[in-house]
Amino acid sequence: MIEIMRYSLIFLLLISTVIITASEQIIIEMDPKEYTGSSAIDLGAARKELSQGKVRNDPALQKLSTDLFQLLHPEKLPELIDPELHVQAMADHGQLRFLEGRTSLPGSAVHVYIYLKNGYNIMAVEQLCHEVTNRKLDYFYLSAWVKVRDLVALASLEEVRTIRTVMPPVYYTGTVTTQGDTLHKTAQVREDYNQGGSQIRVGVITDGVTHR
Repeated sequence: MIEIMRYSLIFLLLISTVIITASEQIIIEMDPKEYTGSSAIDLGAARKELSQGKVRNDPALQKLSTDLFQLLHPEKLPELIDPELHVQAMADHGQLRFLEGRTSLPGSAVHVYIYLKNGYNIMAVEQLCHEVTNRKLDYFYLSAWVKVRDLVALASLEEVRTIRTVMPPVYYTGTVTTQGDTLHKTAQVREDYNQGGSQIRVGVITDGVTHR
């Protein structure tokens, strides 16, 4: 009798473990095929679908950098960031511009890096670019202005690996004291050895910055 009770208890424990494990593995996912986006994407519809979670698993959207994804889906922005401010910030940094005198998001383009896979079809990629600004095909990428409405179609191409926003360089002129001067205690070294670094040339290697 004791043996029967023991085996019954073990059986109940096993059944409970299976049920708990199965319940923890239940994940609600939307089929990426439900996304209706295209090169003529309706931003309003796209945002609605995104807010419903229908395109979260879309491989094309996973290729976009966070700021581009949030541009199409402002609901994913942090609560304190207004969608219009997000668009304006990108415009102020030269990452977004409005085309043909328009001031709405569908009539705008973003400056992006497009990273390609081996065996890419450059013609298929450039057909979805509004304006190509640079090609580094030896390194499998190019930079271009792409219309916002064409971002998903471009990312859907098999040739495209990732798309991210071009980050404009920030440059400073004049004498600048960095935080590293304090962290590395170089100010103390200059004082102890009575050396200010004057008459010492410093070389900087760069591919250039366009001053506009």
